[in-house]
Amino acid sequence: SGTSQFHGQASYQLQSAGMSADLNSGIRSRYEQDRSWINANLGGPVVKDKLYFYGSYFRPEKSTRNEGFGKLTFTPSQSILLNLSYRDSKRVETGTEFLSNQSPTTGSGAESRLKIATADASWVINSRSYATLTVTRFENQTLGAPDFAADVEVSATPGARLDIGG
Repeated sequence: SGTSQFHGQASYQLQSAGMSADLNSGIRSRYEQDRSWINANLGGPVVKDKLYFYGSYFRPEKSTRNEGFGKLTFTPSQSILLNLSYRDSKRVETGTEFLSNQSPTTGSGAESRLKIATADASWVINSRSYATLTVTRFENQTLGAPDFAADVEVSATPGARLDIGG
């Protein structure tokens, strides 16, 4: 949520295929490959002892994904706390498991976009009572699509035949 002091971190992390245990099931694990990702975050005061910020960023290198998060925390008095946060994550994936007997047009990928906005308030009324309110907006847009679209036209003419001779 951020504090009265500035704090931040940036890191690069790596996981090689050799860091994963072998599976005896015959199924390839998603961990049996080299992976790496970048993380960064920063937080601190905007207005000393009243308003704080926090932000972070996440990016895996072998996946087209960008994720950002931001948050503001406001404490106008000792008994009131207000938070606003927003997360935006966009991912684009392509098929990676093509077999030798499959056409390249059979691979399918996906796009997704996740957006979450949250506002919450807390009020300590007295030592025995408090009130809270939370409002959230959640949006998860997804789309599956072929990785390589075939350059063909579909005929809607009644009686049309499929030309399989090429």
